[in-house]
Amino acid sequence: MRKKVLVPALLTVLICGYFIWRFANAGREVQADDVRVGWQTAWATQGQIIQAMAHTNIPTLYESHPIFLAFQYGPDLNEAAITGNIDVTNSGIVPTINLIAKDPDWVIVGRVVDFPIAIVSRESSIRTLEDLRGHSFAVPTGGGSHPFALQSLRDHGLSVGDGPGQVKVVNIKPTEMAIAMSQKKVDAAAIWEPIRTALLEQGGNVVAETRYVGFITVNRSFARRYPGRVSDLLKSYIEANLYVAKHRDQTDTWFAEASNMDKSLIQKIKVIEPNLQAKGINDISIGVSDGDISLAQSVAARMREAGLIGRLPRMADYIDMSYLKRSQSELTMSGHKTARVSVTKN
Repeated sequence: MRKKVLVPALLTVLICGYFIWRFANAGREVQADDVRVGWQTAWATQGQIIQAMAHTNIPTLYESHPIFLAFQYGPDLNEAAITGNIDVTNSGIVPTINLIAKDPDWVIVGRVVDFPIAIVSRESSIRTLEDLRGHSFAVPTGGGSHPFALQSLRDHGLSVGDGPGQVKVVNIKPTEMAIAMSQKKVDAAAIWEPIRTALLEQGGNVVAETRYVGFITVNRSFARRYPGRVSDLLKSYIEANLYVAKHRDQTDTWFAEASNMDKSLIQKIKVIEPNLQAKGINDISIGVSDGDISLAQSVAARMREAGLIGRLPRMADYIDMSYLKRSQSELTMSGHKTARVSVTKN
């Protein structure tokens, strides 16, 4: 019983963590060389990578000046991007596509993390997608699991609606899903980590799962005006990935504190990001592969078919690896600064 009460409470405080970070950063005046970087408090392991930069001298070593601004999940982040309040986003395929479809002045410059998207049921009687027939299904509208949820239903002959034999899709934010499930308001949910693990801790069951990818996306006009800032920031991402790989416990602690979640839950999440297996800096890769582009295009096509976006962008037109190539070239000449990385705040 204690676990079932505790997990929803932990997820609720994610909202508090979101506002704490927003207000903590809002008071800082933007300096000439700053880059405003938006990140998501309800998304691991992107959060650990951001925290590695926020708590160490990594950005300083690579002459980068990021201001990290926290948002709960993709739709909140995109709103800030479209209104010009941030220069860089860290988001999954779906929010990235949503952003580009609405504002083409954004370009993908790197890969932030591979992560699992899962459909988790509340009870053991729902073990297949077909078992969702006649049940309620929580989906965060505009979030990373939205098109996967809808496509999964269609692929298994299920229709959305309130009628007999249909699946009732309910728009629920990530931070509210554990509470909704524990109160039996919904029977299943489509979500990512760490909420995926929180639902499993409540006794949930994974019905379906897939791999998605997250991107580092930069305002195109900003990048063209300040290419050096973008390449320096990407150097920091490379170093931060290695730091997370070598300091998982520490970065889990930082992410747990920043998102206001329990560390024991964060330590149980499913991690599929290959960079977190790195032994050295040369093992780190944040480039966008052809497979990533193909996956993004297929997701975009599903989103357009479902009416989730107004236009279908050709995703290859919004990938620019020139900034990363510049970063890698400069690192080859000057060398990595891994040995000089240190913690600047606990």
